[in-house]
Amino acid sequence: MNLTRSLKVGLLFVLTACMQGCFPSFDHPVVELSSAARDDRLLGLWEADMDYFKDMEKGDCGFLLFLPCDAGYCITMYTVEKGRGDAIHLTGYAQVIDATGYLNYQYYEVDSQEEGHHLLRYQLPADGSLVLNLVDNKKLEEAIAAGTIEGTVSEEPDAFWSVKDVRVSSSREELLKFLKEHDIFTSQPFGVFRQTPDAMVEKVKKALWETSAGPAAEPAK
Repeated sequence: MNLTRSLKVGLLFVLTACMQGCFPSFDHPVVELSSAARDDRLLGLWEADMDYFKDMEKGDCGFLLFLPCDAGYCITMYTVEKGRGDAIHLTGYAQVIDATGYLNYQYYEVDSQEEGHHLLRYQLPADGSLVLNLVDNKKLEEAIAAGTIEGTVSEEPDAFWSVKDVRVSSSREELLKFLKEHDIFTSQPFGVFRQTPDAMVEKVKKALWETSAGPAAEPAK
């Protein structure tokens, strides 16, 4: 499977792939699970930049909604592809460490120890966009094989995604040291998003409430 090209085929398809284990998971989060560490610049509604997602069809759209939730975020990814709307709900934590933005996320209402934590790198360039990069499976496989980080790699690749299951067991302190010395992210961004006016937030929240359940879809009380 050509992962570089697949990153731009469909927003919901790709994020579902992340959650189903075809991208690495970590026993420990990289970021602090603390509201004091949370990067509030992510809060709000971000719309997929269709100049980047060129493979999506006319009329398709995608949104990322970040709402404050405890020490982190309730994150909803809402997409319309081929006229069909769908949503995925996540919990997440983000923090800038050594000038790099890291976003740890999990499915909403899962066993965190069983699933582990997934990781993205995010950037907020001067043009106001949000740029997200996935972890590169191959880079982590090589690091685990070389003994520079602790973890396990499945013997055979997933039959559908054609990538091996990678699980990192190193502590947070070990991860931070490793990340200072190694770039483990894909060179091709997963996506580029642009923040929308506040007035759009309520519109999308209403649409989410009408189509699916989840923390970001709950109506205001």
